[in-house]
Amino acid sequence: MKQLLLILLFGITCFGQEKMHLTAYRLIDELTDGPCSVVTFVKYPSEAFLFTYITAESSNQDFINKLLNLKKAALKWKSREFYCEEGILGGETIPHMFVISGTFTDTIFTDKTNQWIIFPDKQKAYFNKDRLLNNAFTGSCKDLFGEFLNRQINAVYRDDYEQDSIPANSISYQGKPLDMFIDNFNNDHGTFKLLEPEANKWAAFDTAYYSESDTIYFSRDLIAVVITNPDSGWDINGIKQGDAEKKLIDKYPVSTQIPLFSLSTIRIEDIKRLYYYRIRLKDEFGSLIYDIKDNKIEKVTIYIWHGI
Repeated sequence: MKQLLLILLFGITCFGQEKMHLTAYRLIDELTDGPCSVVTFVKYPSEAFLFTYITAESSNQDFINKLLNLKKAALKWKSREFYCEEGILGGETIPHMFVISGTFTDTIFTDKTNQWIIFPDKQKAYFNKDRLLNNAFTGSCKDLFGEFLNRQINAVYRDDYEQDSIPANSISYQGKPLDMFIDNFNNDHGTFKLLEPEANKWAAFDTAYYSESDTIYFSRDLIAVVITNPDSGWDINGIKQGDAEKKLIDKYPVSTQIPLFSLSTIRIEDIKRLYYYRIRLKDEFGSLIYDIKDNKIEKVTIYIWHGI
């Protein structure tokens, strides 16, 4: 009988502790003539909306309860008219959305500063001067709306930030200097084979050649060498695919100050473990991209502009 009571009590306790979950959305690329609300980008995903928002997840019950309480309290704050309707161009923008699911469901919309809580159905926005919402953020949500992501967004959209440089003559393939390898490639493909057009995922390039671990893409103005194996035969100033990220940081401290993130990444949890560094190619029009995954170099891509 005691065992039965314990089982029943355990079941009731677990049921009573069922949690709420939060998914936060932040609109990043606000199209000038696009939808005014992040809701539309989420509801109707398409290639046209690629890299428009980033998400974060949270199961912090205190934080979620604070959000719900703030939404209730907002109706007593100073208000103003707010117009943003799905399918209609113009109006103001709703860049942030907090979707709560689980034992209780709700959705909260805010402005860029997270000081105005927006009620789209009422066409009203309510202002809190004490920044209560920003002060409540924790974990990945804090990263989503804080300096961590703001710095990276600025870096992704800028090309004028400081970079180290890799001398072109420090890059070689099976002992051949980079420029010699590229110049002679049309005459001697070596082990590289022509990639069929339907298998070429990079539409910007006309032709591509592949080996067991590398692919080389050619267009009229640009060459890209994608290296995915440490034993591929490439030597790039002593750093190769598979090396620890720290080795790259030690050698190129300027370019590695701010990790950049892929434009196709939409989870901040991924951005913190999947990112890249860009390092200028000295004496050539080009650069190297080092893709990082879990603090290791997963892939290296050499970009060389030619015919400029």
